[in-house]
Formats: sequence, structure tokens, C-alpha cells
Amino acid sequence: MVLTCDVCGAVIEGEPVIVEIDGAVLTLCQKCARKYTGVKGVKVIKGPAQIQSPQKAVTVTKYESRRGTTYRLISRR
Repeated sequence: MVLTCDVCGAVIEGEPVIVEIDGAVLTLCQKCARKYTGVKGVKVIKGPAQIQSPQKAVTVTKYESRRGTTYRLISRR
């Protein structure tokens, strides 16, 4: 069985990282796991211990309209 990343679609080599984002359980590759593990609301369920979140400044902008509320994350390098 070939595992693919639920975010980018790449074939996962080695151990996958399983995370929970807003109640959805996703299987991530190492690259996507590094990107998303530092974001608020993302919980690592199972994965290698070497995954460390990058220390980036993240700006959250909230947009409200008649259709509902939207949040936009902007990360700065």
C-alpha cells in the first residue's frame, strides 16, 4: 500500500506524520508536517520526534461578510 500526503499528494517515504486539524485526521509527509505543526489548532497524533515547527511570525486576519467569517494566515520568513 502506498501512502500519499493528504495536503500535497506526494508519496510518503518513511514514517508518516498523523495530525488532527479542526477534528479532521490527516496523514502528512515530512515537508508538510514541518510547515503545519507550528500552526494553532494543529495537534500531532503520531509521528517522528524530529519534526520541529519552524519559528515564523504568523499574522491572522479576520474577514467578516454576510456569508460568514473567514480567516487568512500570512506567514513571514
